[in-house]
Amino acid sequence: MICTLQSFSAFPVEDVLPVCELDGKVQYVDVNNVQLSIFTNVCSNHPVINISRESIHVARQETHSSSTLFLPENNSLWKKLQVTWYEHGALDSLQILISAPECPPLLRNVTRKIVSFLMAANSIVPIIRKKENELSSLPKYTQTREWKTSLIRALAWHPHCTKIAVCSNDDSVRVFYANSSHTPVIKHQRQRNVTCLAWRPLSSSELAIGCSAGICLWTIDPMSTMTRPSSSCLVVLSNPNHVNVTSLSWHSEGKLLISGSAFDKIMYVWNVDSQEGVPLWRLGGGGVSLVSYSPSNDRVFAATTNIVFRIWNTEEWQCDRWSMSSGHVNNACWSPCGSVVLFTTTTEAAIYALTFSPHYSLFDTPSTEDKKSAVIVADLTPIELVSGERIGGDIIGMSWDPRGRHLAVSFASSDIIAVFITNISPKIHLSRCCLIKGYPSEIPSIISFQSNFADGANLTIGWSSGRVQYFPFVYVDIQSSSADRFANESKRNLTINKTPLRESQPRPSSSNHRHFSQSTSDIGLFSPSATGYEDSILFSPYRG
Repeated sequence: MICTLQSFSAFPVEDVLPVCELDGKVQYVDVNNVQLSIFTNVCSNHPVINISRESIHVARQETHSSSTLFLPENNSLWKKLQVTWYEHGALDSLQILISAPECPPLLRNVTRKIVSFLMAANSIVPIIRKKENELSSLPKYTQTREWKTSLIRALAWHPHCTKIAVCSNDDSVRVFYANSSHTPVIKHQRQRNVTCLAWRPLSSSELAIGCSAGICLWTIDPMSTMTRPSSSCLVVLSNPNHVNVTSLSWHSEGKLLISGSAFDKIMYVWNVDSQEGVPLWRLGGGGVSLVSYSPSNDRVFAATTNIVFRIWNTEEWQCDRWSMSSGHVNNACWSPCGSVVLFTTTTEAAIYALTFSPHYSLFDTPSTEDKKSAVIVADLTPIELVSGERIGGDIIGMSWDPRGRHLAVSFASSDIIAVFITNISPKIHLSRCCLIKGYPSEIPSIISFQSNFADGANLTIGWSSGRVQYFPFVYVDIQSSSADRFANESKRNLTINKTPLRESQPRPSSSNHRHFSQSTSDIGLFSPSATGYEDSILFSPYRG
């Protein structure tokens, strides 16, 4: 049975806000007295985060005053041309060359003619302005509502300890710790138009930032008292055509990092330690706007900017290609066991699911049971609540908690977040849980579940006001004993040799509704020169 928004109940009264769920019951408080501690102290040690416009202004001033740390004033002409090309495009860099005193007269005259020709050739101008066009379309490939103007552009929880990175509108990233007032601010001139953040698993200090330059990989020593890590803590992973990175995903053991850009048809698998990236691509589809490792590391979900998305098998790096009738995939979440992936598209108010049998290999001959297509598990057609508030429509963000019990969804034109209860056994099923809203003037910018919350699930919401809210779902059946709490505290002192717990075995699904078409596996070498081949046999998911 498909879940719909009709099953959700309206808020009990107008001037109350939900703050948590305790053993299945949502707790509300008066809008003028929003305190989570009234009901539970599970988030009492979490950092209080409020990104204000004033703090962004101060950060910009600090960046300006300390710019010599990153870019000396006595740059060579070649360096100036590089920076201008990167920040403003080819035409502006040619103008710099013309005005440079050290430019030879002959080169200046030739450059003037080139600029005149380019300005006159209207058919070439779009190519010269490709960078500007990319930046203008960048927001639609992020999971942040109103990304361009939002005070909070991205956030990411550390997978093993209570530490969260938050990117603000000026592209500076602040790192907040539990029980600490120390807040490092990460900023660099190459770190512009930040779209995503990802902490390296099994490391307490490495943070990957997807931005215009590619990937900024920072090492932030948690024991250091520095508030502004220097450029010596930064490594930039980049490729000339792999810029404006829109998605990052780590292997669960931190061995590899996958990056995708909505403006590059190639996704890269990076060995971060050697700073080498291996390109992966297939014919068909646009740029790779979204990538996501499964928790079991055996699959990677890769969405393109058009109707095609792929699921890669990481053992042989082959992939299955799927296609839709219109739009592109803008969200994807894996179940904890890696047997189910939920995803949404830009053209349908619905959540789709793909299920996989345990120990499945792309080389296996499929059984009838394995021949699945994507199925709709939730219809999010807009509705109006009794209170007059609207909910539903186009989906902008989606997050699934690490235990696989709760799924949160935010919308492009609604100020309310919908939370579903999820169950993947014996087949994927969604049911209503609750609705969450902020203060009257707030809209949810970004949502994410905390990775290591011991007492249940902790939905973290970045509001348009710059406020970060924790909305815990506290499970009585797993309330931590004193020993559990001690173990959880130990995780905060994680060392790189620590190994994460393994998830339970995945369970196959028995659903057989078909809404998407899938061609046979793309087969080719693990290199950009391998084109493979992609047949168009509908509903023949696998090739032996």
